[in-house]
Amino acid sequence: MKLVLLITIIFGVELALAQNKYSVSTIAPALITNADAVIRYDEQVVTLIDNTKYSVATTLVVTICNKNGEDNFAKQIVYYDNFVKIKQLKAAIYDSIGNKITNLTKQHMSNAPMYYITNEVTDSKQKTINFIKLKKYAYPYTIELSYNTSCTNPMFYPNWAPCSYENVGLEKSLFTITTPTTLGVRYKELNLPTTSVITANLTTTTYTWSVENIVPKVYEAYFNYNEQPLLLIAPTSVNFQNYVSNTATWVDVGNFYKMLNANRDVLPQEIRTKINALVKNETDVLTKIKLVYNYMQSTTRYISIQLGIGGWQTATVTNVAQKGYGDCKALSNYTIALLKEAGITALPALIYAGENIKDIPIDFPSFGFNHVIVCVPLINDTVWLECTSQTEAMGYLGSFTSNRKALVINAEGGHLVNTPHLTTNNNTQHCVATVTVDTLGNAIANATTTYSALLQENVNSLLTNTSIEKQKEALLQSIHIPSFELTKFDFTQYKNRVPVVVETITLTVPKLITAHGATLSLTPSLLHVFKESAITNKNRLSQFYLSPNSYNYTQSDSIIYNFPYEFTMEIMPKSVTITSIFGSYTTSYSIANKQLRYYRKLILASGTFAASSYTSFINFITEVEHNENLKATFTINKKSKR
Repeated sequence: MKLVLLITIIFGVELALAQNKYSVSTIAPALITNADAVIRYDEQVVTLIDNTKYSVATTLVVTICNKNGEDNFAKQIVYYDNFVKIKQLKAAIYDSIGNKITNLTKQHMSNAPMYYITNEVTDSKQKTINFIKLKKYAYPYTIELSYNTSCTNPMFYPNWAPCSYENVGLEKSLFTITTPTTLGVRYKELNLPTTSVITANLTTTTYTWSVENIVPKVYEAYFNYNEQPLLLIAPTSVNFQNYVSNTATWVDVGNFYKMLNANRDVLPQEIRTKINALVKNETDVLTKIKLVYNYMQSTTRYISIQLGIGGWQTATVTNVAQKGYGDCKALSNYTIALLKEAGITALPALIYAGENIKDIPIDFPSFGFNHVIVCVPLINDTVWLECTSQTEAMGYLGSFTSNRKALVINAEGGHLVNTPHLTTNNNTQHCVATVTVDTLGNAIANATTTYSALLQENVNSLLTNTSIEKQKEALLQSIHIPSFELTKFDFTQYKNRVPVVVETITLTVPKLITAHGATLSLTPSLLHVFKESAITNKNRLSQFYLSPNSYNYTQSDSIIYNFPYEFTMEIMPKSVTITSIFGSYTTSYSIANKQLRYYRKLILASGTFAASSYTSFINFITEVEHNENLKATFTINKKSKR
């Protein structure tokens, strides 16, 4: 009887411990104070079978503290496709003291195709595990998810980013990869607060990384996401759908891409005839490139096709010619074949595209790209072509692909190069305006603004993709004058290698001049006023990053105010020149012949800067904003009639 009682007590204690291992009370105060959630346990165990397949066992336990934490974690998504299969998926919810409330069933999970864009064809799918589809439980509560996947796409191994959430504490995160010793694996640690532990026997080698007790952090403004802790994992060789290659060097990666896409560039005779007729009278190489590029743009359209190996293997040029569409690989391959027919050598270039510029470690060859463009190397020049756009100017790479590394696929394999770096001389906005004021203080303003490179992209997108009504609406929202009427507007596009859009507008502005007794006042910076909204406190902890897609530009305004009377300045803002490592700012004011002339020029730099420079950055921005809003006050000369 005593034995039975003892067993019962032991079993009860073990059950209680198991039930309460996720009790919120066991979380260290430093990890949960002001946290949206706490990751209790996060583990990935990767097992490489050979160079054709591997498996991953994933476990995630998160205590959710509030609505923000729920938004981040209460819907978990597991991706799969023809090469990734999900097995043994389990999910459960625990209350604040660690008691299991319920297991999730199939009714709390859904499957759907995975579309990033509307014009996409893909066999990728996502399984969504919806913890909040159940009755909502009081905060905090804990979710638990575990599943296994098997993968037969050896090009991509899982990476590990253990501290990637804002306002989230972390108790423990663990990443393990086991590989046959004869196969091996490559890895690169970036900003990790830990190092690997390696164990080996005669047949396998195991690498383990772990981090523990990371307090919640708040990402500061201008945070450089390339500075996050990250572990990159890549294969040494692959056998994908019987395409076999080493992958340890960029030359290897390039040769593998060439192998996948060999002999898929044979043009139909009809297209060859058209291209030869198109360029036969041209001797200038750039003109030939432009003719071929324009032909491609006018006869094809972009559709993302991610079916099976099609994520990396292009459709044939015959397929593109017949159907009139293709993805980035197919349209690039098609353009290269067209240029070849015109006697011009062009090469595919793999790139990680997007507004956020992702670093490609030059010493860690991998398949970490998501886009393909075309590189045309000439004797004294290089022309880059974005083939997914039907409207882009020849030779222009904008915010989507400029200022980063690309892997050009050449005869030797692959070679990393820099795409064009757009500078403050390229990214410009210049406004010239004349403002005519009447005796009542009302005004008519005529302004011409010339946008180029990055600063023309939003305007160009409006012109390409929206109606005149939408263009007018966007213009109205961009003009920060309290009261005005837009009476006329027009746009002219110039598809140069550095593209330009010219905007002309006419405004009527009632009561532009405000009266304070006998004194009149005017804010000279009428149309374009710089305002930086992301500034936070000065107690910077991390370095900060000003992206070349958001900074690195020159903006200037030259405005002449014509008055119907002579006037005397009471307060004339001082002309200033401000210079710093973050850019420069210049203003000047002058009066003559019933005119007030105002000029301002702002140049902003991009780059990564030390935390100790943040106060200087705030001071620079604050001083610029102050000068942008200065008023000029004046009185009408007695001999003049108002």
